[in-house]
Amino acid sequence: MMNHLQRMQARMLLGTHVELISWWLDHEDHGLTSEKEKNWRLLLDTLSQVNLCFHDMEEDMTRTKNDLGDHRLRVLEDAQSIGQMRAQIDMLQKENNRIKESLDQAIKLLESHQINQTTLWHN
Repeated sequence: MMNHLQRMQARMLLGTHVELISWWLDHEDHGLTSEKEKNWRLLLDTLSQVNLCFHDMEEDMTRTKNDLGDHRLRVLEDAQSIGQMRAQIDMLQKENNRIKESLDQAIKLLESHQINQTTLWHN
């Protein structure tokens, strides 16, 4: 697979060839037979299409990199939200345990002093 520099060099080389052949066919008296000129124009068309394919490939790769960057950003944001939720859950669990312990101590105090809990809770 070609690296970024190789793709850029190939695109530049193809673009240069396309420009040179196009200029040569349009501006010089090349003295080619109609069949040879047709072949040169076919080559010109093929090189132009290959150059366009390289361009489209670069755009797709750039879009894919940007999409991955956006995805990574969303993943980081989600991880941060999950971390915050986890911290809230831990805090709520600790608070719940403290309330349970306090309620248990209150019930033990009521029982140790023989206070009727039913009348206490009705008021």
